[in-house]
Amino acid sequence: MSEAHEGNEKMEQQTESIRVYEKFADSEQYNNAIDTNIWSNTDSDANHTSVVVTASERLEQDGDTTAGSTFIRTNRKFSRNVVIEADLITTTLTEGASGGEVYPSIRLYTSANEWVRWGPYKENAGQDSRGFIKFSDKGDVDQEVDVNAANTDAVKRKYTIMVLEDKLVFSIDDVYQFEMSMVGLHDFYVDLITSTTQADNAYADIFWSEFRVKNINQASLDIVQETLDTVEGLLGITNSGRCQTVTTTIDLDQAAGPYVLWTGTGQSVILESLVFECADAVAAGALTSIEIETDHTTNQTIIDNVIGAVANLTAENQLAAGPMEGPWLIPAGNVIRLNIAGGATGAGYVCTVVAKYRSVVDGGTLA
Repeated sequence: MSEAHEGNEKMEQQTESIRVYEKFADSEQYNNAIDTNIWSNTDSDANHTSVVVTASERLEQDGDTTAGSTFIRTNRKFSRNVVIEADLITTTLTEGASGGEVYPSIRLYTSANEWVRWGPYKENAGQDSRGFIKFSDKGDVDQEVDVNAANTDAVKRKYTIMVLEDKLVFSIDDVYQFEMSMVGLHDFYVDLITSTTQADNAYADIFWSEFRVKNINQASLDIVQETLDTVEGLLGITNSGRCQTVTTTIDLDQAAGPYVLWTGTGQSVILESLVFECADAVAAGALTSIEIETDHTTNQTIIDNVIGAVANLTAENQLAAGPMEGPWLIPAGNVIRLNIAGGATGAGYVCTVVAKYRSVVDGGTLA
């Protein structure tokens, strides 16, 4: 079992027994959910009425022909060290002349200037929704984070906000997506809110059958922090042995000579493969060949001038070097460069170069 998985399992064991609200006061009956003591009220803007479809356990944006929102709010406030979960879904968006969006979400609400929303966001009928964060902290201009975790419309997914002392951690179906600090968010209500900017009979629903708020005790907090540290370590792109890629472009309409593509930075890296893709045209002009090499005392050739001959520089042709030719050690300070032989192409000829590599010890990159 991985360290991250073990930490998540321990955290779930700790939090499961310390419920605040789960499944509407632990009731398995949801038909009268809006009448339970969890919710204080429903609300909406001037253009909308709240439509609570209890038989389907959902809050429904009512599809009026004007933009707006509707929500339900807990009857008590929460503070830090809680986990808020809800199953959310985007259903229908009728595309109209004005375009628009639908956004069912969990909202943590302190005031009009201190709030955060997390849920699936959909901009138009031709696009599946994806994870999206909107927030305002201490009265700043409303801000957005497009997490870009793809959703499939009409499929329920569990959205979670873990509210820790110094950060908010966002996940979908228990998979970490993003974290951020919000200074102003404290003593907040939890809203289930659904809204649209579309003025053409759009619908947006929240399915709430699995809404819950759970406390986290200190033991759980320690496990959570250990798990986050592990996840952040695993996500550290410069860790030793972790696969990294880097992309650059180069215009061959330049004088003959060497041109640096990347420089080894921080620590030594192992270059495993490299792909050179030609521009969408046949190379011409004075150019006779290209060559890609390192600048060691004894230069290490990655793509030679035979493979890089002008006859091979045709529209979108790809020249590649991999395990058969390499790998190559690139110490910090050494470069990978492309040599132009003969001269310029006589017109713009921009090519793409992609390298795959791994750091020998933590901190090595090609930049």
